[in-house]
Amino acid sequence: MMSSRSILVSIDTVSTSLPFGVDDYTEVNRTYRRWLELREACDHRHIEIWTYCYVQRFFALQFQRSPDWTRSDADRLVDTTLMRLRSARYQLRDPDRYTFWVISVCRNAHLTYLRGRRVDGLVDPDSLVAEPIESSPYDITRMYAALEFGIGRLPVFLRDAARLRLIEGKPYREISARTGRSVATLRSYVNRALYALRRDTRLRRVFDEMRDRPNTP
Repeated sequence: MMSSRSILVSIDTVSTSLPFGVDDYTEVNRTYRRWLELREACDHRHIEIWTYCYVQRFFALQFQRSPDWTRSDADRLVDTTLMRLRSARYQLRDPDRYTFWVISVCRNAHLTYLRGRRVDGLVDPDSLVAEPIESSPYDITRMYAALEFGIGRLPVFLRDAARLRLIEGKPYREISARTGRSVATLRSYVNRALYALRRDTRLRRVFDEMRDRPNTP
């Protein structure tokens, strides 16, 4: 049975066949749009590989952060999420939101799983990410998906620090240990990322829509 670390290494290996990085969301969306228009086999293959890599990485990271998960939990979530993505891939109205949609589907699958486990009494409810989400007046899943999509448009050297700090909420010392960069450098990177994200018009539009139309109780 592969560990989450082994899976992440294998994902890196598979992703080398792509002409873009897994976090290069702009190029992924461009490839998806081109595939819809021209139906080139190579574009379809690249979209399949990218989707597989992103979904595998997403759940491998969740598995890595949750020691009470079983490997079969992650495998089942990967399989069902990939099936859902493939079955609905032709239905997107805006091709430029393909990566945003994939991120949202992954997060929704994860949150649904967490809520189910809480209902079954398998884990302490206070430890679940889903707990504050249910009491929020906003669509937190969409909020984090939008934020991750915005981070994917940042310069490459800012992405890891921004994702670990803003998405995963890691302390700077842990990020420093994982990335090999100093805390001072990471603080600078996160501040630069925040400056860029606040000026990202697409990200601001999503947050403005959420603020104007919060979830109804």
